[in-house]
Amino acid sequence: MNKFLLTTLSLLTVSAVQASGTDNFPNQPLKIVVPYAAGGGTDIMARQVGRALSEVVKQPVIIENRPGAGTSIGATAVTNSNANGYTLLWGDNATYATNTALYKNLSYDPVKSLRPVSTVLTGSLVLSVNKNLPANNIKEFIEYAKLNPQTMSYGTAGNGTPHHLMMEALKLASDNINIVHIPYQGEGPAMQDLVGGQLQTMFSGARLASAQSKDGKIKVLAASGKERNQILPDIPTISESGLPDFAYEYWHGISVPAGTPDAIVNKLNAALTTTLANKELVDWIATTSGAYLRSSTPEEMAEKIKEDIAKSKDLVTKIGLSLD
Repeated sequence: MNKFLLTTLSLLTVSAVQASGTDNFPNQPLKIVVPYAAGGGTDIMARQVGRALSEVVKQPVIIENRPGAGTSIGATAVTNSNANGYTLLWGDNATYATNTALYKNLSYDPVKSLRPVSTVLTGSLVLSVNKNLPANNIKEFIEYAKLNPQTMSYGTAGNGTPHHLMMEALKLASDNINIVHIPYQGEGPAMQDLVGGQLQTMFSGARLASAQSKDGKIKVLAASGKERNQILPDIPTISESGLPDFAYEYWHGISVPAGTPDAIVNKLNAALTTTLANKELVDWIATTSGAYLRSSTPEEMAEKIKEDIAKSKDLVTKIGLSLD
C-alpha cells in the first residue's frame, strides 16, 4: 500500500472518529463551573438552569463551585480544561468584561481563552435609599446629593462588583455627585446598614430591596436597566426618571474553552436555546430575581463581550479604579 493511500486512510479514520464523537455529543455528564460560592443567587440560578438543561440533553448536569479572585479562579479552571464541550463556564459581566479593566495581571483572557456559547439572562439592580432620606425619585436624589456633598455614603457587595460600578456610573451621569463608597462582603450586610441608617443609599438585587421596602424600612427609587425589574414592575428605570442614556445591567452567559469544535458549540447553543424557552424556568427566574432569560448565538455573545470590555475600560479609567 503506497504512502498516499495510507495517509488518506488515516485522515478518513480520524474524521470518522471526530464525526462520531460529535454526533453522539453529549454522551456523558456535563459540568458547569460557577465562579461563585454555593448557596448564592448566581449558584441558585445556575442550578435551576442546569436541571432544565439536563432534561434537554438527556445527561446529568453537574454544578461545580469555584469561587474567588473576582471569578478568576473558576474562569481559569475552565480555560485549562479539555476543549471537548463537557466543561462549561457560567460567567457574568465581571468574568467576561469588567475583570479585564480591573486586573492588570488577569489569569485568563475572556476573548482568547474562552469561546462563547450563549447568553443566559440579563437583569437590573435597583437603587434604594434609607427611609429618612428626603428623596422619593431620582431627580430628588441627585438634587439632595448635590446640596449635601460628602455627607452621603453608599454600600456595595464589594469593590468592582456591578453594585459598585453602577453607582459610579450614576455619579458620573449626574455631574459627579459626591457620595462615598463603603464596600461590604456581600449586599446583605450593606442592606442591614442601609436599613439602620449607617448608609444612605445602595444598589441591590430587587428581591432583597422588595422585602425591606414592603416593611417600610427603605425606599426603592429606580431600576438600573433598560427594562423595569419584574419583581418591582411599578418602579421606573433610571432612564425613565430623567437620565435617558443611563442603562446598566448585569448579564450571565455560558462559554467553553477556546478550541472547542464548532459542531459541539452549536449543539450546546441549540440545547441552551431550548432550555431558556422553558416557560416554567422563565417564570421561576422572573419571580426569584426579576431577571429575563436571554439566549443568543455565539456570535452575539462574542459581540456583547467586546462591547462590555470597551464600556468597562472606559468607566474604570474615568473613576480611576484598579484591584491589583
